[in-house]
Amino acid sequence: MKRVDLKKILRMDFMIQHRCTGNAYEFARKMELSRSTLFAYLDYMRNDLGVVILYDKYRQTYHYDGPGLFAAMHLAPV
Repeated sequence: MKRVDLKKILRMDFMIQHRCTGNAYEFARKMELSRSTLFAYLDYMRNDLGVVILYDKYRQTYHYDGPGLFAAMHLAPV
């Protein structure tokens, strides 16, 4: 991914932590992104930031499997 909007990453992190993303279409709409851009951000978070993000088909939401973004990056929120 060429450019990353940190505000979008932090907003995505919040929504994933609280399991309020909805499916990919809804998550992209909430983030004001196209689905392909949403998937690029999710790939960036998974591959470059090292977080495990899964999708729960039953609850229709994305969630972390293990530590979230700050714990995976060994950071503590301020």
